[in-house]
Amino acid sequence: MFFSVIINAVTLRRGLGRSMFNETMTAATMDNPEAAQVIRLMHKWIFEDRIIPTQADLDFFAGSDTNTSRIQLFRQGRYALLTAARYSLVQLRDGEPMKLAARPLPHGGFPNGLLGSGSVGIYAKSEHKDLAAYLLKFFASETYNMSVVHSSDSMPPVPRFADTEAYRRPVDFPGEWGVHEMISDVMEIGITTCASPFVLPSATNRIESEFRLAALADVYTPEEAMALTERFINREIELNVSKNPTLAAKYTRLLEDQAEIDRLRAAGELVPLELITNPFYRRYYVAQGWAKLP
Repeated sequence: MFFSVIINAVTLRRGLGRSMFNETMTAATMDNPEAAQVIRLMHKWIFEDRIIPTQADLDFFAGSDTNTSRIQLFRQGRYALLTAARYSLVQLRDGEPMKLAARPLPHGGFPNGLLGSGSVGIYAKSEHKDLAAYLLKFFASETYNMSVVHSSDSMPPVPRFADTEAYRRPVDFPGEWGVHEMISDVMEIGITTCASPFVLPSATNRIESEFRLAALADVYTPEEAMALTERFINREIELNVSKNPTLAAKYTRLLEDQAEIDRLRAAGELVPLELITNPFYRRYYVAQGWAKLP
């Protein structure tokens, strides 16, 4: 049995005041002591404390059972903690009832969580905007929101429906009482993924994963791995910008904003919030008192 199945490097980095990208998301910023510290923590928890499984452990689980999803391994008692969202309760409800508790993701000082959404909109050139609007209206209805409340398949899109007894204490699942309130609380500190418009998230994830695993295997030091991560992501950004004039124009404009942010920070002055596009830093600057609010 392991304490947890994974470590979320994003929330740990953010807890230490760092993001994968700078304030305007024009460059990766992984070559820093905080990012390296996260890798060291991961190495310690996996190989010294043995509270997180190694890749070999994960491969063993995959080969020893046909039902090897993280949720089912949690149900089997392989893990004490499961990093999951509210929709994971849909699977956890399938089987013997469990007594559950929820806590925010660990961080290094600045409380934060990961927040995602299933967003919908109306296509500007749609020939059936009235029907699309009707669907959006349904998503805001009590019927739809209460169906989400009862099914636990994510959060209800209208926040007031999470402030109900049906949400907090589902009658058929008393083992979940307390879990749903905590999930709502985490929404208050949740920050979406930082996706730069100048590089595909799949590319950044692949690069970061490659060098993180290499550092955990002692191929590189944490510092070397993070420096290489930054270099390779920025190379991808440069290639993408060089091939797309429209992207290049946006990139040039945001570089000017980044230069102004850097100047203001160096001078100890407040940074206008509208200059910052990175969702993490928009929250972090306000919390630190570094932002000039509109």
